Amino acid sequence: SDVYKRQGINAEYMGLTDPSFKLVLFSAFKKKDQVLAEPLFRALHDISEKFKFNNFEYHLRVSENPKDPKWDGEFFKKHMDLEAKKVIIYGPLGAEESIKRTLGSIGVKESLYHRL
Repeated sequence: SDVYKRQGINAEYMGLTDPSFKLVLFSAFKKKDQVLAEPLFRALHDISEKFKFNNFEYHLRVSENPKDPKWDGEFFKKHMDLEAKKVIIYGPLGAEESIKRTLGSIGVKESLYHRL
C-alpha cells in the first residue's frame, strides 16, 4: 500500500500484504530494566487477542527471572509456526546464534532466517 511506501517499509518483503500474516515477537533480555518497548508490545498482543485479529503475539524472556521459561526446542515448538515463511532474528549476536542453533535442531530451515 502507499502508506507503507511513504514510510519506507517494503510491505511485500515483510509479509504485510498477505492476509494470513502473523508476527510472533520473541524478546529476550538479561535484566528487567533492559526491556525495551514492553508496554507497546503488550498492548499490541492484548489488542490482537481482544479483537481476535490473531496477527500478533509477544513473548518476553528475562534471564534473571527464574520463572521465565528457557527458550529451548520445546518452547519454540509450542509457540512458533514451524511452517513459517520467514524468521526474522534480531538481538545480540550470541543470542541470535543460539536461536539459530535451537531452531535448526527442530527442523526450521536456515534459508528462512533474515536478520534486521
